[in-house]
Amino acid sequence: MFKNHHLKIFLIALLLTLPQLSLANGIVSSTIKNPDPYSGNQSWFRYYESPGNTVKDSVILRNLGDQPITIDVYATDAASNQAGSFTLKTSSEEQKGIGLWAKVDRSEVTIQPDESIEVPFEINIPKDLAPGEYFGGIINEENTQNSCDPIQSVSGHCTGNIQIKTRSGNRIYLTIP
Repeated sequence: MFKNHHLKIFLIALLLTLPQLSLANGIVSSTIKNPDPYSGNQSWFRYYESPGNTVKDSVILRNLGDQPITIDVYATDAASNQAGSFTLKTSSEEQKGIGLWAKVDRSEVTIQPDESIEVPFEINIPKDLAPGEYFGGIINEENTQNSCDPIQSVSGHCTGNIQIKTRSGNRIYLTIP
C-alpha cells in the first residue's frame, strides 16, 4: 500500500511537469519559449505588465509523430466550466479579454515529423485596463477538414458524420498591478 501511494504521487507529479501534449494524427508538444522566471514552468505564460504595454512571446510546437500535421493556432479567453475548473474558450466563442487583445503571428502551421515551429504572438494590453488578474491561453487545435467518406446521402450531402478535433493550450496569466 505504501509503495503504491508513492508510485501514484510520483506519476501524477511527472505528468504535471511534462510539457503539454495533444494527441492528433501525430503528437504535438506545446511549450513556451520563455519559461516563468520564478518557477521555470514551460507550460504556462505568466506576465506582470502595466496597461498600454505590449507583450511579445512565442509558443513552440513540435510534431512528435511520424506524419505531417496541420495545426490551427489562436489566442482565447479563459472561463470556468460547470465544475469550476479552468478551461479555455473555443475560437467560435466571443472573446473579451486576452483572446481579443492577443494576435498570433501564424494562425495555421503544418509541422513535419520531428520538426519544431516557433509561433510568435503579442498581447496588446489596453491602456485603460483596470488592475487585476486576466486569464487566457494559446490554443493549438488539430486542423481537420470536414469529410463524409464513410456516410453520404443520395444527394451527396454529409449525414450522420461525427468529427472529433483535438486541442490543447498553454495558459496565460496576466497580472496588472
